[in-house]
Amino acid sequence: MSSLQARGMRGEALALAYLRERGYQLVARNVRMHQRGEIDLIMRAGEALACVEVKTRVSPQVPFELLVPRAKQQKIIFVARWYMQQHRLHDVVVRFDVVFVDLSKAEVEIRHIPGAFTP
Repeated sequence: MSSLQARGMRGEALALAYLRERGYQLVARNVRMHQRGEIDLIMRAGEALACVEVKTRVSPQVPFELLVPRAKQQKIIFVARWYMQQHRLHDVVVRFDVVFVDLSKAEVEIRHIPGAFTP
């Protein structure tokens, strides 16, 4: 496993723990649609499903806002639609969250943005 993969897995684990502490329930993890894309976490957030993109950084030089460009958002939306169809979740409210995990400081910093982008 590369250090990039290990960092991503650590960030996902921290994001999952953070969301669970706030009452979110895990529905699915690392949902992949062949080569079309992936959703890191799908969480139940009250009556909604939150499709969560986790971004982990170890260098403060890269602004978090640049880590989820529109093309990446479109892939996540595409996979979410596929997932919803596969699981017959037609009447469920879906939103797209981003969790930023900053490992560049002595203390881990986590920032959650519910509804960070829309289809």
